[in-house]
Amino acid sequence: MDFHNTIKQNFLDNIQTQQMAVDMLSGAIERAARMITDGFLAGGKILACGEGAATLLARQFCHAMLDCHHTPRPALPALSLDPAASAHNLCGTAGGHYTRALGALGDSLDILLAVSIDGDDTSVVDAIHTAQERGLTVLALTGMSGGRVADCLRAHDIEIRAPSDNHSRILETQCLVVNCLCELIDRQLLGQ
Repeated sequence: MDFHNTIKQNFLDNIQTQQMAVDMLSGAIERAARMITDGFLAGGKILACGEGAATLLARQFCHAMLDCHHTPRPALPALSLDPAASAHNLCGTAGGHYTRALGALGDSLDILLAVSIDGDDTSVVDAIHTAQERGLTVLALTGMSGGRVADCLRAHDIEIRAPSDNHSRILETQCLVVNCLCELIDRQLLGQ
């Protein structure tokens, strides 16, 4: 087996995806960072959810908001709705938990960060519907065709869709998007 070539191909595929993403996604990333910053300044918070590996990205974003990304600053209000990260993890499935948590915690000043690799996670789609009923704005990180997540977004919501059909490349792109958002939010709030 030639592991070196497999490793090399993964790196090259990642580079190609990121090169496509920088031009395709930079405008949406900038709009999303401004929307989140404006939301924080207006007194809103981020409520974040995802399914499977995407849950980890939602948690990563919240951690960076609460515990600083790179530059020391006060904690920002961000909460992962992941039942495993929640004190109220007895609500059943992730989807049911997301809708219940959004119903209890969501406010019209808030933003739902919904992360889905293929855009077809039922729990994420249900969370978006609940968020919209409560008046939240939605920031969706998707891949592939955007799936049902993209279909249910409103004009003022933002979708950042990774330009790939490969689950690994989508997750890698979404991770970079989360890091970009965190850095841009810090720069706006700290005047850098």
